[in-house]
Amino acid sequence: DFGTSFIPADPMELISTIWVSSEISCTETCNINLLCRTYDYDTLSKRCRLFEGEITTGQVNRSAAIPSTSRVSSIVYTEQLYLAYNQTCDKCQINRYLLCINNICQCTPHTCWNGDRGCCYFYGQISDVTSMSQTINLTAYANDIDNHNVTYNLSVWLGGWAGQNDSAYVSFQFLSSSLSVLGTSKQIGQALDTDRGHTTQLIYRSTPAVTELHFDDYCDHFSRKLLNT
Repeated sequence: DFGTSFIPADPMELISTIWVSSEISCTETCNINLLCRTYDYDTLSKRCRLFEGEITTGQVNRSAAIPSTSRVSSIVYTEQLYLAYNQTCDKCQINRYLLCINNICQCTPHTCWNGDRGCCYFYGQISDVTSMSQTINLTAYANDIDNHNVTYNLSVWLGGWAGQNDSAYVSFQFLSSSLSVLGTSKQIGQALDTDRGHTTQLIYRSTPAVTELHFDDYCDHFSRKLLNT
């Protein structure tokens, strides 16, 4: 929409500010730059700003101070764009989203992809401490858990921005039908800047364990798998 501008979650996500003759030129400039995910353009001043941050991680500013000639646009990422990931380079010769590295189609800088990841991406924004939770009903598995026929594996992809010690931890709790805590899993994390090789990326973390509990209802926090023993 016109009358908007983009505010990235971190000022360092601004790649460049240029002046071009049209919005199409701004779009083309963003498309050529593999790091560009979001841009805004002012048709009056001809200002074009390119941002590395994806549009959902920042804020679309709609305040009255924004010129009516300015608007925000972004590149849409879908799973189909990465179908050639990890295949030979002949499958991604004309593909903005994948690069040929060592004869294999790989992600562009500061972009991560893995078929094991789910569709729930949690971004901490600019708060000092941010959290989220998820409740999963395991009633259907109560007998197997009571009889110690299953183990579990807690796993998550953790990451952060290059040069910053962004950190996250994940754990879950076993709850009774009355929501009282029966036990807590081992906490997994973190993925500091040195762990990530000073790059923007996600790192896989996991921990297996045996269910030493009797319960009949819920499990809390992120992804987990119950495995037959």
